[in-house]
Amino acid sequence: MSYAAITCLMRTIHQSMQLTGRDLQPFYEKLKSLRAILEKPWKATDDLEALTNLEAEISEVAYSAEDMVDLKSRNVLFAQKAKNKARAFWELCCSLEQEVERIDSLMMQWLAIWNWYSKIKDLKARKFSLAASIPAHAVEKPENIMVGHENEFEMMLNQVAGGERELEVVSIVGMGGIGKTTLATKLYSDPRIMSHFNFLAKATVSQEHSVRNVLLALLSSASEEPDDQLADQLQKLLKGKRYLVVIDDIWTTGAWDDIRQCFPDCNNGSRILLTTRNVEVAGYASLGKPPYYMCLMDFDESWSLLYEKVFAKNSFPPDFEQLGKQIALKCGGLPLAIIVIAGLLAKTGKTLDEWQSVAENVSSVVSTDLEAQCMGVLPLSYYHLPSHLKPCFLYFAIFPEDNLIFVDKLVGLWVAEGFLKAEEMENIEEVEEKCLADLVDRSLISISHSIFDGKKSEL
Repeated sequence: MSYAAITCLMRTIHQSMQLTGRDLQPFYEKLKSLRAILEKPWKATDDLEALTNLEAEISEVAYSAEDMVDLKSRNVLFAQKAKNKARAFWELCCSLEQEVERIDSLMMQWLAIWNWYSKIKDLKARKFSLAASIPAHAVEKPENIMVGHENEFEMMLNQVAGGERELEVVSIVGMGGIGKTTLATKLYSDPRIMSHFNFLAKATVSQEHSVRNVLLALLSSASEEPDDQLADQLQKLLKGKRYLVVIDDIWTTGAWDDIRQCFPDCNNGSRILLTTRNVEVAGYASLGKPPYYMCLMDFDESWSLLYEKVFAKNSFPPDFEQLGKQIALKCGGLPLAIIVIAGLLAKTGKTLDEWQSVAENVSSVVSTDLEAQCMGVLPLSYYHLPSHLKPCFLYFAIFPEDNLIFVDKLVGLWVAEGFLKAEEMENIEEVEEKCLADLVDRSLISISHSIFDGKKSEL
């Protein structure tokens, strides 16, 4: 992670200045400006392999430079004579200048590729989606099974179909793979909803949103008209109707701003049902109205879903059920993980030994299969993080799987590694709390419980 590597190098340079009393501030400022370039948003894809490779090379140079600064700073510190100190510092500056120039050169290559990619992305955004021209009945839709959440479903149904007459945005929030889309789809397809509203439409936004594609999906059109005309068509289509519009998988407040004006308030009980991984987006779109938080499934719900996907459709002896329950428990309550494992068991698990192997290696099986079958569920959440949060999130990998993590220990390690932005460290506790809150709000980590005053927490 190049952002973290440059941050660590900056921290080491800062420590060197404190220890030696020598001025390395120009190098620090140069690295700070280079690090800012890495804050540009990008998503790792096959097309951007060059960016990934450059990040790895930048990281390698930065970590090597960090070791060099640490070693040569000691030479300055422990030199006995003034002239030896001066020479040691001169060697430190020369070596550091070379390393910073290498990082600068790599960063300019990174920026050139990023700019090229941005132009290509803009061109693609101008083209209408091919999917909009394909009839809905020609596309095989994945099966959506929602297990549990019956009370929540009824509550959400009443919220969508009832309430005030003014237009409301109802938000569903939760981590990737937890079932937000499944819940929204079930609501959308419920006969009571279909009879209550006289117009229904839905669109998926996703991380790299295209306003045009959203408009085309809501209009069920393949029109080549300009975006402003499409927006006008949608407004006219919705005007006077009691409508339900589902906006699935929206990532940013900016994406909501781009489409919000298309939905007129006809004071007739129209609703917009929105799903997102980000609490901030939900609150922004709902004007502060509390969203519905999707929770992980309990054991009974997990087992019911696995049973529905495996045992209800295949003939397995009763002996397999005990192993099935172990597997369901180890999936951690995440529906996507259960569905991935269920697909594996239904297709390849024919013997007890095979099921036992899956039960013993649930985590690795889910991880491998998710990467192959469900690429983009959690990776999208990671790549959409601000650069300074990426190393903080990746640092969770040092902790044992399925163990509680004490917040005090975690943030202490973040500080030691230099992950928190130096310019924000006037009040370190506020910075720590904001980083943790951002990761929680983006549904990437969850709070297990708080102790006493709420400040001592476990993740």
